[in-house]
Amino acid sequence: MGLHVRFREFSERCVNLADEARTEGQKDALLEMARAWRDLAAEEERIEKLIQEADEAFGKDPEGFGARLKHGAEFASRRSH
Repeated sequence: MGLHVRFREFSERCVNLADEARTEGQKDALLEMARAWRDLAAEEERIEKLIQEADEAFGKDPEGFGARLKHGAEFASRRSH
């Protein structure tokens, strides 16, 4: 399951909480959070699709683009500590 699925679940939970909000301010804040999670889900889905397409383009590489990207992120993380 991709992260975009989890992010959509978070968005849905915020909407449900907004329905139970006691004040308009709480409701507005929860609906804004729901929109942010929904936007993040769409962006994550787009990124996952791009990585999948890159993996297909690197089809001859046993690691694929996704694995190379992960290794690069881990390397960068180690260098920043």
